[in-house]
Amino acid sequence: MIIPSPLFIAIIAATLRFAGKSDLPKLPKLKRLSSPRPRPQKVTVKLPNIPNPLEPLQTLVKNVVSSTPLANLTGKKEDTTSLIKQLLPDGSEILVSQFPPGGREIQLEDLDGDGENEAIVTYTADQEIVTSIYKKENTAWVRAAEIKNSGYDKIHYMNFVDINADGRKEVIIGWDTLESTKDLHIYSWGDQDVQRIARHTYNKLELLGGTKKNNKNSKPGIALWTLESNGVHSINVLNWNGSELAPISDSTPYYMNSVVPYYSQKIEQNPGSANNWYCLTDSLIKAKMMEDALMSINVGMSLNPDAVLRENFLALRKTIMSELNRN
Repeated sequence: MIIPSPLFIAIIAATLRFAGKSDLPKLPKLKRLSSPRPRPQKVTVKLPNIPNPLEPLQTLVKNVVSSTPLANLTGKKEDTTSLIKQLLPDGSEILVSQFPPGGREIQLEDLDGDGENEAIVTYTADQEIVTSIYKKENTAWVRAAEIKNSGYDKIHYMNFVDINADGRKEVIIGWDTLESTKDLHIYSWGDQDVQRIARHTYNKLELLGGTKKNNKNSKPGIALWTLESNGVHSINVLNWNGSELAPISDSTPYYMNSVVPYYSQKIEQNPGSANNWYCLTDSLIKAKMMEDALMSINVGMSLNPDAVLRENFLALRKTIMSELNRN
């Protein structure tokens, strides 16, 4: 007898509440386990539709070090934001990232690990998008580096984290365009210049901070969601392997704690969608929750999916049965 997890019980309960407004089949009453598994945290995110791949124009990254003080900090104490704004070209427009929420015009981060914050600002100038890094030297702000880009119109995501574990925070920028595609660039600022060390396309991005595990700090990582033609997101969970961003060895915890709750929420919103159940089933398989995945398939196939989706369900069923028989 297959006993569903507490998570799946919650999903079914939400489905039954909606049953009066849909053609869902009647489901058997489920018994909660006496020792339930930990319930994953819900993630409330909104993903855009699948984009057409877009190859942006070549990125120019260069270091511009000026020996001339650009803003004097002596005398009256002034707001850093106001000081940096005075240094920008006439007619420039500052861009603020959409995510994470609460983005600011001037970001203050210690990028080089010397204990002093640098000021980072992104703005449009001469039909280019420029990200400038200003460093405080003695009593003045000096422009230390620039990142120039074209082919974009706004910033979807910006953050700063030591991705490659070199003691310096990298600049993480997700560029947006008029299309729905997004383009991730990660820049490392060294002693001499700025270098792009990674680039990926995505629909949704989630930065995964390092967490304590076995008394050691695990590496920070990035989860990139890309919507495929079958309506399922392919998800790459990446971290630095010493030379590049590469898939981690086991993404099961991420599927359990982030992906399964996301599709569970989609089903609560529309339990009559066979495609939602297909997406949930796929994520349950990747979270290694095979019993729940089998029940999810049974519900999804009872909703009379079209021929293509039915074949996809059957393919997932074969994967599930193979895993269950193996165990």
